[in-house]
Amino acid sequence: MNDTYAFIEAEKTTHGVAFLCRLLKALSSFYAWLAAAKARSARKAADEVLAHEITVIHVAPVTPTGSRAFMPSCSAWGDA
Repeated sequence: MNDTYAFIEAEKTTHGVAFLCRLLKALSSFYAWLAAAKARSARKAADEVLAHEITVIHVAPVTPTGSRAFMPSCSAWGDA
């Protein structure tokens, strides 16, 4: 459906949005898609940041587990 909405967005200067929505059976959902564009781009950026963080974690060298790993973090926070 995103391709349909993108097509309507691209062609709205050539043909009316109402005509294209009727033709492609998109109706008012086009406007909802258009209004959500900013949220979609923000979500995509957040997903890219998260993917990078996950990659960094998986590439990082293996560290000790259990209390040996926990105690240095506590010291950094001033709890140990």
